[in-house]
Amino acid sequence: MSLAIGALNAPLKRHAPTVENLAEADSFFWDGRAESLEVQAVGPITHPKEMNADLDEVINRLSAIEEYRRYFRIAYPSEGLTVDTMLRSIATYERTLRSGWSRFDDWVSGDEDAISAPAKRGFEVFIGPARCASCHSGWSFTDHAYHAIGVASGDVGRGGFDPSAPYQFKTPGLRNIALRAPFMHNGSVASLRQVVEHYRVGGAENYRHIADIEPLDLSQQQVEDLITFLHTLTALDPHVSAPALPAE
Repeated sequence: MSLAIGALNAPLKRHAPTVENLAEADSFFWDGRAESLEVQAVGPITHPKEMNADLDEVINRLSAIEEYRRYFRIAYPSEGLTVDTMLRSIATYERTLRSGWSRFDDWVSGDEDAISAPAKRGFEVFIGPARCASCHSGWSFTDHAYHAIGVASGDVGRGGFDPSAPYQFKTPGLRNIALRAPFMHNGSVASLRQVVEHYRVGGAENYRHIADIEPLDLSQQQVEDLITFLHTLTALDPHVSAPALPAE
């Protein structure tokens, strides 16, 4: 599904972004309209097309479950279960969602056999002629900033509340990227190969004039190597277990 599905079983405006590796970010959503994970948590809960809930109603439902009341008394002795502590708890949990160790990590830690020769060449393309690292930087492979990359969409993104940033969207981290198709804020790009092609030509046709990117001079071999490298960012083992939820 290219777009997220809300409470009314209808597609939402945008594709759901990853929640991994957000602890270092200072703004959230594709357009960055939330300045903290606590503020971000409010959006999906209360949006009429997403979870379509009222915060006080949620607290009443949680308070009806003894185990939730007990957990919140332990975690917040002077406050207990409130809207504020609920949002803080969600945000605290989200900050623990880190992508796992990958073959790339083995390689940069000194194991030369951890990734293939094409993947090593792909890394050189990534930091060199493809210019990916100019935005996809750091351990999480994101600058947590906003850029216009010429995606085929009438969505103005950050420009919806910041006129100086039309059509800009947040740089997604690339950890586990091979597992997260489709891509872009509207899920309009189906595969990593198509993502690379999007950048190679400088954005979608008829949208290049709004893009901050330039066409790339990449050979077919460089494209293949770059895709091979991106697959090395997939975690070797899942690290998030399904929680044991209190019974109602």
